[in-house]
Amino acid sequence: MTPFLLLFVARFKKAVKKATHEVRARQSDIVGVLQQGLESVRTVEAFGRQDTEEGRLDAASMESVKAALKARRVKSLLSPIVSVTVALCVAFVLWRGAGLILNHAMTIGALTVFLSYLNKFFKPVQDLATMTNVIAQAQVGMERIQAILDADTIIPQKPDARDPGKFKGEIVFEKVAFAYDPAAPVLRDINLTIKPGQRIGVCGPTGGGKSTVLSLIPRFYDPTAGRVLVDGVDITDYKLDAHRAQIGFVLQDTVLFAETIRDNIAYGRLDAKPDEIIEAAKMANAHDFIMAMPQGYDSLVGERGLTLSGGQRQRIGIARAVVRNSPILILDEPTAALDTESENVVMEALERLMKGRTVITIAHRLSTIRDADKIVVLKGGFVAEEGSHDELIKRNEIYAELYRIQAGATPAPGIPANSPAKAS
Repeated sequence: MTPFLLLFVARFKKAVKKATHEVRARQSDIVGVLQQGLESVRTVEAFGRQDTEEGRLDAASMESVKAALKARRVKSLLSPIVSVTVALCVAFVLWRGAGLILNHAMTIGALTVFLSYLNKFFKPVQDLATMTNVIAQAQVGMERIQAILDADTIIPQKPDARDPGKFKGEIVFEKVAFAYDPAAPVLRDINLTIKPGQRIGVCGPTGGGKSTVLSLIPRFYDPTAGRVLVDGVDITDYKLDAHRAQIGFVLQDTVLFAETIRDNIAYGRLDAKPDEIIEAAKMANAHDFIMAMPQGYDSLVGERGLTLSGGQRQRIGIARAVVRNSPILILDEPTAALDTESENVVMEALERLMKGRTVITIAHRLSTIRDADKIVVLKGGFVAEEGSHDELIKRNEIYAELYRIQAGATPAPGIPANSPAKAS
């Protein structure tokens, strides 16, 4: 019976593992629903959807309970089945042994030895059955942890990757294409040259590939075709961390951590000295409002910086980029969510930050890139237009139409009101 018992335990382990995996997945759903509700608490209260969120949490909790009960039922079968099988084997030995003793073919001592051997023989099988649940739970936990650890290998680094040193800031896109889904390409044959210290504005209709282009520079993704070069070298030849360390970011929604203002600014460069942090805050027009806070630079900003206004968060984000002191700067809609007064203060800080750096700015608000050295218009994954503001206005195509729409003017002669540019 022992080979059959071992086979049964091995197959049963798979069922236990599957049930345990389902339990862990449902528990993750509870955490996800809870996190979403807490992060969106203002929206939930504003629309009076507390009952809806409670209903989602109840549903997720009930699914977790059902999965746990199912797992319990599966786990509860193993030990009884093994124990009953062992008991039947012992009963058979006793029955057969008793018959042999009565026929004087075996002594009582020999039967006792058989029973002792039988107990030692089945003990490891029973222990294995008992440990199966624990082993399955440990394996499921390890697989889920490993899946997270392996997530960073999506962007591979070459074994012979080298340190880039200090970038000059030249960026070249050579026939770059990219697609999240092969059936729906996002970028097609992008050719673009950005000289060191040049300011580039990127604009175009929604879905044109603006954010994707910028994501390729720090290697958040790798192109599916073509290549991106920095200072004449394919960025895949650089060490990933060293490459990203040369790039600064100011994003539309600056993420702050539940730490002090000092720590949030130093996040750009962890070894930044106190004087460097203060100087960066002054350059970002943030020093005055920081000093007006109760503990100054040691003031806590709260979860995701919710104790600060949008303009204040953005200025801390600029200070973070200043202290990083990187030769390449990426600005992703840095003033899109700000009012006019805050935008002026932030733009003044950005002007200081951009000096002497290669700057690529995504903008829907075209006034923020009007003074760029070159403006690139992306539409449908292609570079539709390229040139300075004045050159693109004279060309009287997509950029000119977008600019007039934002300025509140009527379309110029030669561009119908229902043109594709107008619709975009």
